[in-house]
Amino acid sequence: MTQEEFDALAKEVLSPLPPEFQQWVSYHAWEEHHAYGFDEVISSMREMVADLQEPIEKYTKRIAKH
Repeated sequence: MTQEEFDALAKEVLSPLPPEFQQWVSYHAWEEHHAYGFDEVISSMREMVADLQEPIEKYTKRIAKH
């Protein structure tokens, strides 16, 4: 995978998250997995996005009520 392919895929993987969370997920996935290659970083991003989506949706609904 080239850097350009990685960047495009990372953008796609992170797109379900609000922009405020995208940099955090990207940073942590990179720091923890870049030594193992781009595929591992993307896999980590996917896991974090999946883990965060439901709590973010719940929080968004809760604050929308106020």
